[in-house]
Amino acid sequence: MSISREQRLQEREAELERQTESLEQLNQINAMIRDVVQSVVHATTRTEIEQAVCDRLAAADSFRFAWIGVHDELERTVTPHARSGVEDGYLDSVPLTTDGESDEGGPIGAAVRTRELRVVGDVVRELSSASRREEAMKRGYRSIASIPLVYAETLYGVLTIYADRPGIFTEQVQAVLTELGETIAHAINAAESKKALISDRVVELKFEIRDTDIVFLALTAEIGCECSVESVVPRMDDRLRVFFSTDGASVGEVAAFAERALAIEEFTLVAEREDECVFECTLRESNVISFCLERGVTVQTLIANDGTGQLTVELSSDADVRGFAERFRSTYPESSLVASREDERSVQTRQAFQTTLTDRLTDRQAEVLRTAFFSGYFESPRASSGRDVAATLDITQPTFNHHLRAALRKLLMLLYTD
Repeated sequence: MSISREQRLQEREAELERQTESLEQLNQINAMIRDVVQSVVHATTRTEIEQAVCDRLAAADSFRFAWIGVHDELERTVTPHARSGVEDGYLDSVPLTTDGESDEGGPIGAAVRTRELRVVGDVVRELSSASRREEAMKRGYRSIASIPLVYAETLYGVLTIYADRPGIFTEQVQAVLTELGETIAHAINAAESKKALISDRVVELKFEIRDTDIVFLALTAEIGCECSVESVVPRMDDRLRVFFSTDGASVGEVAAFAERALAIEEFTLVAEREDECVFECTLRESNVISFCLERGVTVQTLIANDGTGQLTVELSSDADVRGFAERFRSTYPESSLVASREDERSVQTRQAFQTTLTDRLTDRQAEVLRTAFFSGYFESPRASSGRDVAATLDITQPTFNHHLRAALRKLLMLLYTD
């Protein structure tokens, strides 16, 4: 056997060994990622999610340290929220800045600015900051990956992982970590949204909005009317069904506008009363209401008149209120925050709700609604027809239908508008 052939065989064996090691490493990381995802699924708060992620990652053989930080857009800094592993004061020894004109932020600053995963494959050769490189080497960090946690265009933080060897963050590993970042961000969004719904104390923000790409403002500017969003119903396809009323515009004018508006589809007239009309429409993706809902923020009112609108929203008191306000103004630059106040969420007990409903219903309406419910009228298939319930009440079916519709309308108004 010639020397050159023997050398080629040795090189091939070495390459196969490297590929096998890389595959084993990828399998280990995939197994660890599955464990991280399971921990995220079972966590119920943002704090639990962030700490569980760091704990699971730091427990992996190849990773020495993991932490999650939150970006402050005004100060251009990243503040640690959760950490686990061999840190030894590292976060206090290096600058955590995201200034676009400085490389002191390293991969973390780049991940924040680009909203994309950033990797330092070899700390010795690739980390430009001497101070950061020295501090990393002291703690055995040989490669770094910073993963932005982004959901619905909102940056919830940055996850940074430090490994004990260079080259560990291959393209395959990067793809897995990018998907993990999306999963973590989605879980944080869900936890924040739930917290906003059940929090006893809320912060109310009121914006004045003038952005012409907001469809309800454009409607009032073109027709010269007043428009008010009455209700929002999320659809199964993630679009929004919106009920809105207009004052001072004809049905034909609003319909003509809706037909031209790119943001509106499936437009329908619901009710027409003197000067006021109520419409239903589906809004396409990316609108001011979905912007709020995707960030766990509740839209209270949206009223527009002659191209200017007032939007009132609610956040839980411990949410990132300033961060949301800055993101809102960045997305809708013609808007301005005109009021902010903290208040207790009004919570109505079951007994109070029933008392309020009873006060609104007439005796006959209450009797019809209760009898229809307990007779199985609302079951599917129905246990009793409208004719059966009417006979039980000794009234005609048209009279039954009239009282039932009136009762349901009052019940639904109590649920969705009060």
